[in-house]
Amino acid sequence: MFSKLPLEILGQIFSYVPLSDRLQCNRVCKHWHWAFLDPTLHDDKTMLKFEDDEDFLACISNDDASNSLLESEITTAVRHLKLQKVSVNIFSVRPLVDWLSILANIKHLTLSEASIVSESELVVLLKNLKNLNGLVINNARDVFISGGFLSLEKDREELKDTLSKVTLLDLSYNSPYLTDQLFNRITGCMPNIMHFVLDNTKILSHSGIYKKHYPASVAEFDSPSVLTWQNVIRYLIEIAPHLQTVSFCNSGIPSTGLKNLGRIQDLCLEEINGSKCLDISTESLIDFCRHQCNLTKLKIDGCRRILADNSDLRLALFETMSKSVKVLSMKGLSCPRLEDSFQLMDKLAFLDASECDFPSSHLFNGLHQNNQAKKSLKTLKLNSFGISSSESFLRLIPDLQALTTLELRNGHEGVTDAVVQSIIKHCHNLNELNLSNCGQLTDSAFTQVNAPSFNDKQSQQKGSPSKIFLGSRAEAELLSEIKRIQDINSASSTTTLSPMIGLRKIKRIELENVRITDVTLKLAFQFDDLRHVNLSLCKSIGDEGFRYLADQNPHIEVLIAKQCNLRGETVLHIAEKCPRLRRLDVEACLSITDDSIQKLPRFCRQEANLQFIDLSFCRKVRTATIENVLYEIPSLRHVGMRGLALAELLDDESENTTFPSPPKPPPFQPM
Repeated sequence: MFSKLPLEILGQIFSYVPLSDRLQCNRVCKHWHWAFLDPTLHDDKTMLKFEDDEDFLACISNDDASNSLLESEITTAVRHLKLQKVSVNIFSVRPLVDWLSILANIKHLTLSEASIVSESELVVLLKNLKNLNGLVINNARDVFISGGFLSLEKDREELKDTLSKVTLLDLSYNSPYLTDQLFNRITGCMPNIMHFVLDNTKILSHSGIYKKHYPASVAEFDSPSVLTWQNVIRYLIEIAPHLQTVSFCNSGIPSTGLKNLGRIQDLCLEEINGSKCLDISTESLIDFCRHQCNLTKLKIDGCRRILADNSDLRLALFETMSKSVKVLSMKGLSCPRLEDSFQLMDKLAFLDASECDFPSSHLFNGLHQNNQAKKSLKTLKLNSFGISSSESFLRLIPDLQALTTLELRNGHEGVTDAVVQSIIKHCHNLNELNLSNCGQLTDSAFTQVNAPSFNDKQSQQKGSPSKIFLGSRAEAELLSEIKRIQDINSASSTTTLSPMIGLRKIKRIELENVRITDVTLKLAFQFDDLRHVNLSLCKSIGDEGFRYLADQNPHIEVLIAKQCNLRGETVLHIAEKCPRLRRLDVEACLSITDDSIQKLPRFCRQEANLQFIDLSFCRKVRTATIENVLYEIPSLRHVGMRGLALAELLDDESENTTFPSPPKPPPFQPM
């Protein structure tokens, strides 16, 4: 029935399906394949990406022209071309005429550390990008180093028409080759920029620089040696009427830079990224926010001077931000007292306070008192935040019902079993949850079985009357663990419903280095949409737990299990039960054997999606076996093999091979 539907209707149906599911639909039949190629499904999404010379040549310079990527049907859907670390000249492999079918549809071009063409050939490439909307040129040393790029007036005039549709320009990571002269040539060809990015590029603003390179007799900023803030501001003034976002991360905005930027006439910014610009002060940021009343996104990560001033300035800053700011990223800031400043930001939808050094109670109490933010906040990132107490956090959690992303990595003592239980109970819209390195967590957090308290010696003695209590901390922890596992096992025998049913929308969960066992994976991990799981360094999880994970969550696409206790047979089971698996990272899983990896192609279905597998430091796996696996699984593009060559050398020696001891250091002789 569905095979006879018109392509337009199938395409409309596919538009409601996630990309991973559409990829599966693409393999059903030829009719569905043609529906999958509908441009409306891939507009501004489909990327043609080459990460190195080998990857580029394998796809482009195929001896059989019919099998070459340039002759394939998918090129009609490509909208984003990314060339990263590609040094092969694209025109020497295939002539320009072969590229025209792709270039005509490209809307976004990214050149990152790519020396693919000369200066003149890059100009030719840009002239053929008639529908280009976004241009990213990062770390273009080979293009900018001579200073001759776009030196001809004829080329610049022609590119003004070709690149008139470009609204995004990214020239990051180009120090010290990007100068005022090159900057003016490039930006002069793109007068309609709405999104401007100049990250990690040194911008000079010292008065001595201007005196040296721009004496009084020089009327224009056209230095072939330096890139100055004055020249950048001049360009931003020209494009101010339609400029929406700017980013100067780690580019050295001067202390007065934000004031100059904010007061540009006709400028109405929506987003700004000033992260790692150490000269930005609270006062200058307040002035900027007062003049840019439509600002919705603000990133000030690592700006140490912000919030370090007096309390009046801090209060004024939050008052100005509360007018429009919805996204606030303030990682790494330090402040002795914030009181209840966060209760002023009633439009807040995204907050990243990771690595911040101020009392967690100030943040939690402020959000708890902010009735509007509780309804609008969807993303909360508190990695390495130092939650010292869980009391204020527990009061806040029931209010965060709109939350879709929560990150509590390195949450220290404040992230307890009770906190996670409350999250599961109230935050039903969560898509992503990161609890990695939260050392206080146990199976109780996810199974909803409360762990008993062993702080009272008398209760411990009563629980085990035949045992002499020595009062040691190690003994108390051992007794607690034994009793906890008994309680969980007892509960599991009577429970059929997943204790984590509240997280029915979860797609990504990070539990690296958390003290959970097979019990959690058996009882709690039963999700329909789970795509990404990280269980690295979870030493208490064994083969049984990973088998439960694969059986109950067949839609997993990424599984990271570094340094875990799983055998090769379990890897085969995962590959069989999770047909959508794209990435499997089992680095340093020492029980995985060469024999099991040899059998891996048998357990991968014919339509396998496996693209990445990391077997680094799996000392029982040989490189020769991996070569066979690469041949038998066509979808596989990358295999981590660090530490395998050494394993083969050691395997030829006896197990009792001894190595000579290092020479003893000479005796110490005082001066």
